[in-house]
Amino acid sequence: MLFYCQLLLNFQGSYIDFYVRSFSYKDKGYGTALDDIGSGYSTIASLLSLDTDYMKIDMDLIKNIDKNIENQQKVRMYIQIAKENHIISLAEGVETKEELDILMEMGIELVQGYYFAKPSEIPPKTLLNQ
Repeated sequence: MLFYCQLLLNFQGSYIDFYVRSFSYKDKGYGTALDDIGSGYSTIASLLSLDTDYMKIDMDLIKNIDKNIENQQKVRMYIQIAKENHIISLAEGVETKEELDILMEMGIELVQGYYFAKPSEIPPKTLLNQ
């Protein structure tokens, strides 16, 4: 293993401290991602305290985002913070063209979800332009 990541949690829920000890993983071309931004303990504070490369926005914020103004505001803010900090934003769980369209309007950089392909042992060779 090229890096070690440890999460220390205050069980009263008042804060989370992340400590990442790297053993030159970035020098070897590896990157890191913070998963489930917008839910649980994956917060903007933790995103900014880590030297992460990717921010994966939780699918609960993405589901029906085309109809949910509150989630649109949150995701727009997350994307802006990612851009300002040179972090690549990724939306998890994109399932409809409408969700994709609004995320693209917002400036999302990467997307994943059933709209493109369901999980498979063999990756699809191409994605159709839908």
